[in-house]
This record gives sequence, C-alpha cells and structure tokens, in this order.
Amino acid sequence: MVNAIQTIRCWKCRTLRAASPPNCWSCGAFLPDRSPPRIFGNIRDTVSPDLIDLLESNNPPLESEIPSIRAIIADGEEQLEYLDAQIQDMEVTLAQLICRHREISEHVRQHHAIISPIRSLPAELMCEIFAAALSSYIPNPLPTTPPHKPLYLPIPDEEAYSPPWHLAQVCQSWRRYALSYPRLWSSVVVPRISSTNCGAYNLMNTQLLRSANASLNVHWPNPIPLWLDLMLAHCQRWRTLSISIRYLTSYGPLDWLQPFKGRFHRLERLSIDNRPSQPLPDIFSTSPNLRHVSLSPKMFITYNCHPTPVSLPWGHITHYRGMFAPSKQRRILESAHKLVECALGFNTSQVEVDRAGSPISLPCLRRLRSERTTFLSHLTTPTLEHLWAGDTPPQYMPVLLSFLTRSPCALQTLVLTDCRICLGLIPVLEQLPDLTYLFIDSYRKADLYEADRDATEGAAIIAVFTAMSMSDARSCLCPRLISMVYGYDFGDGLSRKSFFNMASSRLNSTQNDRVCFQHLRLFNSRERGRPATNHPAVASVVQLLRDEGLDAGISDPLECDRLVERLF
Repeated sequence: MVNAIQTIRCWKCRTLRAASPPNCWSCGAFLPDRSPPRIFGNIRDTVSPDLIDLLESNNPPLESEIPSIRAIIADGEEQLEYLDAQIQDMEVTLAQLICRHREISEHVRQHHAIISPIRSLPAELMCEIFAAALSSYIPNPLPTTPPHKPLYLPIPDEEAYSPPWHLAQVCQSWRRYALSYPRLWSSVVVPRISSTNCGAYNLMNTQLLRSANASLNVHWPNPIPLWLDLMLAHCQRWRTLSISIRYLTSYGPLDWLQPFKGRFHRLERLSIDNRPSQPLPDIFSTSPNLRHVSLSPKMFITYNCHPTPVSLPWGHITHYRGMFAPSKQRRILESAHKLVECALGFNTSQVEVDRAGSPISLPCLRRLRSERTTFLSHLTTPTLEHLWAGDTPPQYMPVLLSFLTRSPCALQTLVLTDCRICLGLIPVLEQLPDLTYLFIDSYRKADLYEADRDATEGAAIIAVFTAMSMSDARSCLCPRLISMVYGYDFGDGLSRKSFFNMASSRLNSTQNDRVCFQHLRLFNSRERGRPATNHPAVASVVQLLRDEGLDAGISDPLECDRLVERLF
C-alpha cells in the first residue's frame, strides 16, 4: 500500500507543498508543523537595555548596533506575516461557520413552524380573528364614561370597510380561509364613480360572489343608477345600509330606487345622511326587521333647515336618531312606541313647551338625547336610564324638573349642556338618587359674560356644590355618584373652593350607604375652539385630589365633547 503524501499550506506564500522538507521550496519560509515565529510574550523582554535607551531617546544608534536592530525588524515582520495568514484563515473559517449557522437556523425555524400551535387552530377561529381585524374600530371613551354600547351603526371610512383582499395574498392557507368564509366579504362600499368602470364593477361583483349568502353591510355614498342591477340582485341580504348624499347628482330624483321596495327582508339598520334634502322614494316602509334608524349625522349639524322625511315602519323601530321640526319629531314619536334609544335634533332654535298637557308616553325608552330641553315637556319616559338635555339655562330648569317628576325613572346618567348653574338645579338633582354619572357643561353665549356679573351666580354655584357635598350630619344630592365631567366657569375663588370641597368630601365619605367618587374630569368652558391653557389654581387642587386617590384630570373641551357624543 502506498502511503498518501501529507501536504500542508505554506503560511507565507499559501503554496500547497509536502510536509517535508521543513521549509517552503517557493519562499523559503518554515512550515507550520515546525515551530512558528514567537508571537506571544512581552516583546520588551527580548530587547537589550542598550536598545531600550535608544527607544526612549532621540540618540542615533552605533554602527555596531544597526545589524541587531535590522534583525529585530525582520523578525517582527515575519511574525506579522504569520499573524496575517492566520487571521485570513480564521476569517474564511468564520464566514463559513456564519453561513452554516444561518442555514441550520432557517432549517430549524422551518421545522419549528410545522409544530407551531397556529397550525392547529380551527379554520373557524382563524376566520373570526380575520373578521375582528377587519371590522371598523370604535375608540373607547374616556375612563369617566359609564359602561354602554354604541348607539348607532357608525358610518365607517372605506379603509375600515375594506374586504380582505390583502389577507388572501399572504399565503395559501390564509387565502383558503378568506375564500371559504363569506362573512369576511360582507362589508361592501359602493365606489364613487360617475361612469361605467369595468374594473370597479368586476371587483364589486367578485366580492359579492365571495360573500355567498352572508348578510351584507352596505355603505352607498351618493347613489347613482349605474349600480342598480348589481345592488338589486343582492339587496335581500342587506343587514345594514348607510346612504350618504352629500351633493345633488346629474341623475335627478332618486325614483330609480323604487325597485328596492319590498326586498329588504334582512335590513336591520338604516343610516341616511341626506344633506341636500333630496327626496327619497318610499322603499323602506315594508322592511319587517328594521329596528335601528339614523336620519342625521353623528353630530347634529344645522346644515339643512328642511330635512326630507323618510317613510319608515315606525311601529317596529327601537333606535332612532334624527333632526326635524318639533312637530315632525312629535308625529314620529307618537308612532314609535317601541323606542329604546332616541336622539332628537331640531332644525329650529326655539321649541315650544307643550301647553296642551298631553305628553307622549314611551314606555320602553332607556336612553334619550334632546337638543332642546323644552321638548321634554312633550314626553313621559317611565323607564329612562340615560338623559341628555341640551340648552338648559335657568328658565328651563322647571321644564326638566317637571319631566323628571312626571317620569319617576331610575336615571343613572345625566348630561346637561349649555347649562348655567342655578338654584333650580338643586331640586332637579333631588329627583335623581340613583345617578352615577353627571356631565355639566356651563358654557354660555358670549353676551352672558358681562363685566357686571353679580354675586347671584357665584352664590348659586356654592349652594349647589354644598348640597352635593357629603357629610355625616346630613344627606346629600346624588349619593351614588361615581363619575363627573364638569365644564367649569369659576367666577371667583369661593365657587372653585366649594367644588373641590365637594369632590374631596365624596372621596373621603365613610357612610356605608354612599358611594365614593372614582372619576373626575374638568375642562374650561370658555376655551371652546381654542387650545387648552393651564390654570395653576385649578391644576394644583386637581393634583391634591389625585394625591388622595381620585382619578382626576383636566381635559380639552373638544375631547369632552367627543366623550359625550359617544355616550349618546
């Protein structure tokens, strides 16, 4: 047997040669199996004392010392060449190890994915996760709001209503889930186009086909007849319909919608924002399952003095929101005896008090918003739990008191806007022993901020908050109050002090039949439409309440407006 010749690589010239002879035939360097250059240890130990003196001074060397110095330099350069060769070998090896590490890591990751728990999730659960991710998001209100559910179907933007086109492009399994779950394709936004668009039409048709027999949520901005045939073929499956008419189109009246009548078998929620008051044909009056109706924007805006009424099955409606003349609102409520939640706006600044003494009874109503307190004289609500009374100056407090006396309900939430605190508020709060949430906005028109404000208003503020203060010696107003939002207008230090004394007394109450304060938000009612400013006197006392454990804070007026809008 012929022995294989052992070969090694020269560290200096990198030539592959036999292990012997000991020196490389190409460059003459010793081979690595021989003793390598001495590269470790203290270099100064090999230097003679005479050379050390030369290193530490600028003296020239002697002629006899120059050869030894050159030998030291040559030896050092040889050591550097050896080190460079070793470093190069190690860098190549390190790069190979890093590459191999990446390959094995990816191999392990791929096999980890095989046993990942997400692969074991049922398809139904994955589809529910997709549906939750695609649904429109409603921000949570501030922590001062009591538990409540959204009152009306929001009009989402097109992104929040997008079908899951992108989910079907992630991977094969996600595409299979998306295509097999019709509910993911059930939110339909009709494109805003003014002419036939094959791409948009085909995309809409594909989505409707993928929705199979699922109930549809349809948002149709500025309806035009170009979509009539496609929409008509699927209208039996509409569960919610949002129509937004922002401007008049060149197609004229909406009579072309007439074929939809009698075909809304599943329709439960209807939202119409008809700003140009374009007449709508009678197509919803025969909808047997219609329960939720919104005939105005989320915030009542007086953009239209003559909103167009809509024929609806009012006897079935449980949730209503609309802005009409007081007489029209009264006729609607007379027919809608099953209302549970209601928000009333008015296209007139004045609403007459009911002098006839024939209020409408709404036995099922739980939540009521009236932009005019005087309209409450037209109503009786024995089961009301949440009330928003807008425009509540002192002269209208008797109307509010009469309403609460006539409707002995267990009211839990009271919102008073444009409310000038007066002594008439005390008997109103006396009627509300179960109240847990109170929102008072003391904002008033500019002409009421006069330089000659007398002490009557300040005395009324002190009297109201003194009556609300908890004391072991007497009863107080609203003993179960937990949360409060107050738009303050402290005219003097005494009224401010009375409010904070009230808050502190409720926080430190020890009586068992009373509930301690938990949440408090303040905003300056004079700063509407302007950036909030810091009021040191108010901020310092709020900090003291925080130190005592109360969730207290100063909010922006617009933030509080949005908060109360979410309540109703």
